[in-house]
Amino acid sequence: MRLRNASFLTLLLFGLCALLSLSWYTTFSGSRGKHTGDVVDVYQREFLALRDRLHSAEQENLRRSKELNLVLDEIKKAIAEKQALKDLNKTWASLSEETRLKLWNVSSSKNVLQLPSIFHHLPHLQHPESLQPAVHLGQGRTGVSMVLGVPSVKREVHSYLSDTLTSLMSELSPAEKEDCVIVVLIAEADQQYASSVSENLRSLFPAEIQAGLLEVVSPSPHFYPDFSKLRESFGDPKERVKWRTKQNLDYCFLMMYAQSKGTYYVQLEDDIVARPNYFTTMKNFDKDFGKQHLHKGHITQQQNSAPAYQGDDFFWAFTPVAGDFIRIRFFTPVRVERFFFRSGNIEHPGDKLFNTTVEVLPFDNLQAEKEALTDSKDKTPKYQRTEDGFYRIAWFHSGVCEGEVEPSFGPLEAIRLTVITDSPVWVILSEVGHLD
Repeated sequence: MRLRNASFLTLLLFGLCALLSLSWYTTFSGSRGKHTGDVVDVYQREFLALRDRLHSAEQENLRRSKELNLVLDEIKKAIAEKQALKDLNKTWASLSEETRLKLWNVSSSKNVLQLPSIFHHLPHLQHPESLQPAVHLGQGRTGVSMVLGVPSVKREVHSYLSDTLTSLMSELSPAEKEDCVIVVLIAEADQQYASSVSENLRSLFPAEIQAGLLEVVSPSPHFYPDFSKLRESFGDPKERVKWRTKQNLDYCFLMMYAQSKGTYYVQLEDDIVARPNYFTTMKNFDKDFGKQHLHKGHITQQQNSAPAYQGDDFFWAFTPVAGDFIRIRFFTPVRVERFFFRSGNIEHPGDKLFNTTVEVLPFDNLQAEKEALTDSKDKTPKYQRTEDGFYRIAWFHSGVCEGEVEPSFGPLEAIRLTVITDSPVWVILSEVGHLD
């Protein structure tokens, strides 16, 4: 019995140990399996992410491949168009002018409105060499502040072109020579003459040409139309029409050539003498351009005067003739003590009023005539009166007129500036002021 109990106890202890061992193994195995599962999950996620990146890279590669194919197609297309344009130019040049005009009219006769091109007005420019300079001497300098254009034509007696160029360049400092380019236009269709002038300038100014300061160009003979077919206009004879047409075309060619070279363009005659410091003077004027007031404003009590009076604008007119006038009418009669008018401005100092009067129109003309306007000594009229009731009280001198208005005039209905004789220049009235 004791032995049987001991055996049972031994068996029980063995079972407990086995149970504890099994529990420990299960716990250990579960922990280890969980760790292994986490690692597998991490690798699986990284693999999936890598697969997505590879897919994106493949798609990006396809897009880039398509873009490269498009670029290659555009390059091929551009090369083909350039070659086609060359072939078209050769074909076009071989056609007569009459045929080219007919083709142009046919191509433009669609049911779509089209703006006229330069070829409608200057059909001779359809020649492929019309806009290519026949003579071109220089380094093609660009990016300068100022381009000085000097058109020159064949002179019957003596040419001052070389003297003008010497004067212009001698008055430039080294820094100024780097900041400008002088372009001489030999405005002659005679290629032999243009080439001879060009070679002469090359021999006279080799250093200036080599440095890029001086350039010489001449238009192609195809740039000019048939001058014998020009229509007469403005009452000018045919020779005058030919002269001014050619001059306009010469200036156009020179400006087109100079356009891409600098910020400002100045056109000069070919027989001038340069003043010292001329380049800096012009450059400083351009720098201050827009900062100078071209007209001066005044404060008005009623704020109903013309824009010129407020300084927002100015009066401007073509060459006035005798009898032309500027009239300032007041909405309600105003007593004016003083007046001031200035013509011309900093841009156009010569556009002044000459031989022009200031006239006033009293609101009560009868009272003004009774009170004012006689000289107390001999009772003669003190002011000249016009047929429409204005009194002439002052004249412009050197483009300016200012003065007082006698109180005996009373309130004024209007002030008028009247031109007495034809003016040789345009007119700008830049400042208008009165004290009331």
